[in-house]
Amino acid sequence: MIKLIVAYDKNRLIGKGDKLVWEIKEDLKHFKKETENQTILFGDITFTGIGKPLPNRKTIILTLDKSFKYNHKDVTIEYDINNIINTYKNNNDKNIIIAGGATIYKLFLPFVDEMIISHIQSEYEGDKYFPKWNTKDFFVEFEEKHNGFIVKKYKRK
Repeated sequence: MIKLIVAYDKNRLIGKGDKLVWEIKEDLKHFKKETENQTILFGDITFTGIGKPLPNRKTIILTLDKSFKYNHKDVTIEYDINNIINTYKNNNDKNIIIAGGATIYKLFLPFVDEMIISHIQSEYEGDKYFPKWNTKDFFVEFEEKHNGFIVKKYKRK
């Protein structure tokens, strides 16, 4: 199954460069809870911005840069999106969580089965946005209000 997790503001802003533009501790805890002991996928720019693998997760880094290397037991480098889609799409035994950045979200959006979106209830300034998506393709399975943001879990119809 291909899942996606993202936090975006009222304008679908997700960051500036390779960084988040807000620090909402409760949302970071939510991200940790959703992704711990899972396989997550980042683009190479987002991963480089984080600087290291997140603990208690397997990480796949998708890149077109054949010279990109990262030596760690929990990190795999992948150069072909189709390998990921073929491994995880319609596979209830294997999950992957797409975790950014903007280009990666755009590439995987047509293939995701589920999205977990933290709707940040403020506006920020930055230059990276989550792609437009058709709400008619999904239904809200779960909604939870927090201080400053709302988490919604969307499933593809």
